[in-house]
Amino acid sequence: MPNIPSHIGIVIDNCLEDVSLRKKLLTNICKIYDICFNIGINEITFYGFSDFYDEIAYNLILKGAKLLVIGNTESAYFPNDLLPFAQERTRGNGIKVNVLVNYSIVWDTDNKVSSYHYKSNYNDGRLESVSSIDLIEVWNGEREFKKFLPLQTSKANIYIEREPFVNFKPLHIYNAIRCRCCKSIKYEANKI
Repeated sequence: MPNIPSHIGIVIDNCLEDVSLRKKLLTNICKIYDICFNIGINEITFYGFSDFYDEIAYNLILKGAKLLVIGNTESAYFPNDLLPFAQERTRGNGIKVNVLVNYSIVWDTDNKVSSYHYKSNYNDGRLESVSSIDLIEVWNGEREFKKFLPLQTSKANIYIEREPFVNFKPLHIYNAIRCRCCKSIKYEANKI
């Protein structure tokens, strides 16, 4: 597939809050990782709201991801189990994965996390810069991706999938990449 994005942002809808769907959601996240790894995407950033980020992080590490958790570690809401992953990227044999946990634009800009070339004062200077995102895929027709890494996404193409994330199919990723290859700025599923 030509013109594969180097970095894809995945904005998951709020279905992550439904505990009964947890296993399905974890499976879908791992499927996205596998697809991206197999087609040559270098980096993925996941953004969504969840109370089981620790399970997401551990599942991705088991797949070999070079994981970095990005978020306000000084907040009482930041999960203690994820603190080690916020201090240094894990050394896996897979692709780079960023998981935004307890993340906000105000915190981001105050800590200069989004600055592409900024090597950072965040967590004692151990954060690698997060690269520019080429493609953002948003599930469930959501439009709340404006809070998502503002500087990295300034030139990203956006693909809005109308299906909820729990109904993920590999075709969703392939459609987003196909639309990006057509050089359009924004597509909505079911309108192409």
